[in-house]
Amino acid sequence: MCRISRRRAARWLIPCALLAAAPLMADDTARPAAELSRAVPDRPRPPSLCALLPALPAVPAGALRVTDFGARGDDDRDDTAAILRALAALRPGQWLVFPPGRYLHDRRLPLRTRDVVLDGRGATLHATSPGDMALLVQADAVQILGFTLTAATDHRRTAPWESRIAVWRPAAERRSAGLLAGVVIRDNRLVPTAEDPNSSASAAIFISGVRDFIVAGNTVVRSLSDGIHITGGARDGRVLGNTVRETGDDMIAVVSYLGDGMWTRGQTDELAATLPARREDKLVRNVLIADNDVEGQYWGRGISVVGGEQVTIRANRIANTAHAAAVYVTREQVYVTFGVRDVRIEGNYIERVQTDAAPYNPLPLPQRLRKTGHGAIEIGARIFADEAAIAALREALTVERVAVVGNRVQRVRGMGVRINDGSEEGRVQRAARDLGGGRRGETIERESLGGVVRDVVVRDNHFAQLGAAAVGRLGGSSALRLVCRGNRDPRGAAAEEACLPGLAGAQAQRSATADTPGATPSAMIPETAGAAIDCR
Repeated sequence: MCRISRRRAARWLIPCALLAAAPLMADDTARPAAELSRAVPDRPRPPSLCALLPALPAVPAGALRVTDFGARGDDDRDDTAAILRALAALRPGQWLVFPPGRYLHDRRLPLRTRDVVLDGRGATLHATSPGDMALLVQADAVQILGFTLTAATDHRRTAPWESRIAVWRPAAERRSAGLLAGVVIRDNRLVPTAEDPNSSASAAIFISGVRDFIVAGNTVVRSLSDGIHITGGARDGRVLGNTVRETGDDMIAVVSYLGDGMWTRGQTDELAATLPARREDKLVRNVLIADNDVEGQYWGRGISVVGGEQVTIRANRIANTAHAAAVYVTREQVYVTFGVRDVRIEGNYIERVQTDAAPYNPLPLPQRLRKTGHGAIEIGARIFADEAAIAALREALTVERVAVVGNRVQRVRGMGVRINDGSEEGRVQRAARDLGGGRRGETIERESLGGVVRDVVVRDNHFAQLGAAAVGRLGGSSALRLVCRGNRDPRGAAAEEACLPGLAGAQAQRSATADTPGATPSAMIPETAGAAIDCR
């Protein structure tokens, strides 16, 4: 397979609860969409981890131009046919330039030629069909640079082709051909218009089944699903220096589905029997999420890892998550995800977690969700009883080796860091069995249990203006194994007494392993390094 090398990629770079479809109704806190389509102002943020992105490269002589194939960009006529002709004419190594203007397309635009560049500096690409809008990357070493992308939307959708930029191929094609490689999505603006308050019907940028990818320097405003969504076994990727505002679902999400995301399929035995193959095909791993600025989410989370391994969340600014956590690391049983391992959350600025109203919320008042009570950083796990009964599956669904280091956390409705194994939320869930294709069978009942969370390090964080403990636990049905040291309260004093409320830090460490004969002492828990990948 032809792929872009890390050195070449560096040259360009260097340095979910289900939500019912609803009419779009902005509340009285909403700002005009046109205001948000302009540049997003700078806010105080942590020192950058990675070097500033360089200017985009100059367009080479001999680049193709979409206007040579009949696209106009200066009228209200549809340009789909002309754009598709231009894409079909591309050969490896070529550029396709969209001169300044506004180009309309009424269906997805697939890119199936490897090693090509689409340059949209000064151009707006407007999708007119909410159900089929993606600029759809389906080849290696494709680069999408400098576009402004807008769309007509109706309600929240979930398919890849309903996203605004998608890197995705059907599962059967991916299994036969392997992962895509070397895709770069840089310096694009996915924004609403004066006519439509949202920029994408599904995720704004959807990344699935690709390795060695870069998503950097993009601005995403008001997608109806995740801002940036990473799934489908994606690995060895960098998400750097993006600005995300006022999205539905999560602003940046890593999600690894073990099954098909439907707990009512009753697939437990099949999942256990095919676990190694599914792990290779579907588990997201080795992803760096750094230097991003995300704010104003109205019903999901800020940055999430819901199934995944070796993920680093570092030097991001995460503000005003009105409904839930700023950082969310968990195994979700209702979406049939993998567990989580080796996540490092370091050097982030986190503020206003469930304290303020969302600045924008398209949900009608009866559908707006109550605050979750999450901590600013929420670490948890949930599992069904039939999953827990299978040893290999139970092990795959743990959440372990999470390090929370050197973050500044302030203005939080609840705890700074909350560890929740879900045991206090145990219940029997009932729904009609999903037979696929919209068909429903008999009622299925599954008992939901607390999952396993272990080997958590919380150190050298600064907490201020919290509504509850700096570090605490909800549940507690299993041994935790926790290191908690060097954290500071608003007065600069040690905050160890808040680590597992009611216990001093050292006592909490001893307590966490006392009921586990032969367990490694908490003070000896190795601190995970997270992703094995750097800025380049």
